Amino acid sequence: MQMEGFFQKDIRFQFSREEGLLYKTIRDRGRNYFKENGIAKTANRWFVIKVYILFVLAAAGFTAVLHTQGILNLFGGYCMLGFSLMLLGINVGHDAAHHALTGNRKIDDNLFRIVFGLQGMSGYVWQLRHNYSHHILPNVEQEDTDLEMGKIIVLEHGSETAWYHKYQHIYAPFLYGIAGMVMLLFKDLEMLLRKKHGNLTLDKIPTIEYFKFTLAKLSHLSIFIILPLLYHPDAWKEVLLAYAMMQILVSIFMVFTFVISHHVMEVARAEVHFGTEVENSWVKHQITTTIDFDGESKIANFLFGGFNLHVAHHLFPEVCHIHYPQLTTIIKDTLQEFGHGDWYQSYSFWEGCRSHLRYLKEVGTGGDTSFAFE
Repeated sequence: MQMEGFFQKDIRFQFSREEGLLYKTIRDRGRNYFKENGIAKTANRWFVIKVYILFVLAAAGFTAVLHTQGILNLFGGYCMLGFSLMLLGINVGHDAAHHALTGNRKIDDNLFRIVFGLQGMSGYVWQLRHNYSHHILPNVEQEDTDLEMGKIIVLEHGSETAWYHKYQHIYAPFLYGIAGMVMLLFKDLEMLLRKKHGNLTLDKIPTIEYFKFTLAKLSHLSIFIILPLLYHPDAWKEVLLAYAMMQILVSIFMVFTFVISHHVMEVARAEVHFGTEVENSWVKHQITTTIDFDGESKIANFLFGGFNLHVAHHLFPEVCHIHYPQLTTIIKDTLQEFGHGDWYQSYSFWEGCRSHLRYLKEVGTGGDTSFAFE
């Protein structure tokens, strides 16, 4: 299928009348929740307060970077700035990419680009990969773009492995520490120039996207490096060191936040049979390839922008994450009612990190797990 400058491989899920009714019931109950309570599925005042807090923290961090001296003060300012912008990306950018913030696609697209741009990332290809590959085919081998970690770390069973992959569960956290810089300096450009992305083939990148790509890089470099160096010309080593230390911490936190929702021992994986069909129904696949973490924690719900309640996100991607706790209750209750309560799984953030490393070890050593969810 071709639309909006890219081709999407035609892959279908198996039909199940009972599981189709399950999905319809979940969606209907979700819609009724908003209708009966007279609330919109977009952002509310609590979301605005959260965004305001994060912007204030980012501004405070930037001010500290410019007007404090010493490596510890610079590092503290950089951490406040870096983590605040990263959390804005998770909370604002991710929802905006799904047009779930304001209900206005143009406004949401602009918010998404701005927030991602402040972190030095071009959002165009990421949005295509995320919305039209990962969300449709999570954990489908060879098709889900989120399985494309690179050659040094492999996430797919059956991938070609080298001797060092048996140790990837050991060295992965160290590589995750430089993932942000790799994305900023190399990977982002590589994705923009590459044609094949999982189940997607890019047709033509609009010329304006190359301008936006350059603007995003210049914006990040100006905020994080150029302006601090102008304010601290005699302490350039401390500035660069503090920036690098912040990047490592933010990057590790960001990568683990992303991977523990799908790339762990507890979730299902799938293959495409005969080149066109996934073995499960769409709703079963979405739920059993996704896992929540710390769903009862108010702190986690504040920080992670819905990544911790990821099942609700995959079933209601057009809804702002501020509503995910209520939708998760609806999902769990409906699954129990239909006799599929075991599909839903959750754990803590730290359990997810450990499970991800175990999964890396299994894949790297050639271990085999069942592709089907039992």
